[in-house]
Amino acid sequence: MKQYRLYKISAWSLFKIGFLIGSVASFLPIAIVSMLIFRIVSGLADWLGGLVYRIELPLPGNFGFDINVVELLKLQQAYDWLVQWAAVGAIPLLFLVLLITALFGLFWGVIAALGAFVFNLLSRATGGIQLSLSEVELQPQLATTTSPANQSSGDRDATKGETDE
Repeated sequence: MKQYRLYKISAWSLFKIGFLIGSVASFLPIAIVSMLIFRIVSGLADWLGGLVYRIELPLPGNFGFDINVVELLKLQQAYDWLVQWAAVGAIPLLFLVLLITALFGLFWGVIAALGAFVFNLLSRATGGIQLSLSEVELQPQLATTTSPANQSSGDRDATKGETDE
C-alpha cells in the first residue's frame, strides 16, 4: 500500500472548474427566469395599456368621457418603463442571459479558487491530507460471444458460410 500526501491544490485549476460548473449549472435557470420576467413585463405593459375605459352618458349628442386608469393612479412612468422593456427583442435578452451566466461562473470560480487558497494554508499548518492507495490487479475481460439465437438472420448466414468451407 502506497501512501501519498496532498499538500497543494492549484487555485487556477479550481477556478477553471468552478467557472465551468457555475456557468453550466446556472444557464438553464437564468434563461427560464429571464423568459418568465420578459413575459410578465410584456403582460403588465399590455394590461396597463388596456386600462382606458369609455363611459357613455345617455344624453343627446353622444356625450361621454374616457377614464385612463394609468393616469388616474399616476402610473404613467411605470407604464412607459414597462413598454420600453417589453419592446426588447430576443437578442438583447440572450445577451443578458449569457452575461449573467458568465457572472455566475466567475462567482463560482472565485469561490473555488478561495477554497484552494484556504486548503493550501491549512495544509501547511496541518501537513495536508494523507492518502493510502493500493494497487489492484485488473482481471482481463473475457470475449463475449453471441449465441446463434441472438444473431440476426444475416449474421447466421455469414457464420454458416464460414463454417461450411
